[in-house]
Amino acid sequence: MSAPSKDDSKGMSGLLDERMAEGGGALCNDENGLCLGSRGNIDASKSGVYTAIAKLAAQLDSTVDGSGSGGSQQEVPLVTIQTENAALLVKEYEGRTVVFRCPAEAESSQSTGGEADASEGPGASDDITKTS
Repeated sequence: MSAPSKDDSKGMSGLLDERMAEGGGALCNDENGLCLGSRGNIDASKSGVYTAIAKLAAQLDSTVDGSGSGGSQQEVPLVTIQTENAALLVKEYEGRTVVFRCPAEAESSQSTGGEADASEGPGASDDITKTS
């Protein structure tokens, strides 16, 4: 097996660029919800909401039976918010909240014209799931 050439390997930046071109987006917040940076099709004005969701999800009991983990280190949950247009993945990493927006697979040939839907915030979600 030969090593991949530079043409075969896009690297992290190339993969992000490809996903952003497909309608995806990403943002990173500090511990207070201030947006440190965003890229692609994601509403950075809701950055504080995403941080609040991550913090609230971390307060939930992470065990199935409700008995608690008993340990001092709790696993940080991954929260997915699914709408008709996209899925948002929200997770905290060492005090920073990271959000990825993944556009939904288009089942019809309709095009949205690349514009973000204003109702794609947490309040317009069809399903909110906490996974750990």
